[in-house]
Amino acid sequence: MGTASTVHYATTLDGVKIAYGVMGAGEPLLYARCPAGLPFTEVVPTPELDSWFGKLARHFRLITFDFRGGGLSERGDRELTFDTLALDMLAVLDDLGLASAHVQTELMSSAAALHLASKHPDRVRRLVMWHPMVRALAAQR
Repeated sequence: MGTASTVHYATTLDGVKIAYGVMGAGEPLLYARCPAGLPFTEVVPTPELDSWFGKLARHFRLITFDFRGGGLSERGDRELTFDTLALDMLAVLDDLGLASAHVQTELMSSAAALHLASKHPDRVRRLVMWHPMVRALAAQR
């Protein structure tokens, strides 16, 4: 995305440092990119994505981050589960002092965000999922 100017770090309850960036103003929107995708700090040389994130940042306080094990975030020593991925999202919200935020997801991050919303419904204002891949959520329960 290349538009978040400063990298910040939040620490999860299990001690993993999660890299995140913030841009724009307005209501908070936590954008959960696919855990297997590019890091939020990676410059994406496509006008479509640059335009999309730019539009979001004009209307929201856009918060992007790298799930544990991706980008600039630490891996940690726990297995990757929906619980640990939810810890990543909660850590970013907590570090910013946010009681709740809108959450937008893509692909595999949708299942983790659904898990977050089911365990902590007070933290998720609205959940918007782009091309959700959530079938694994049922298998993990």
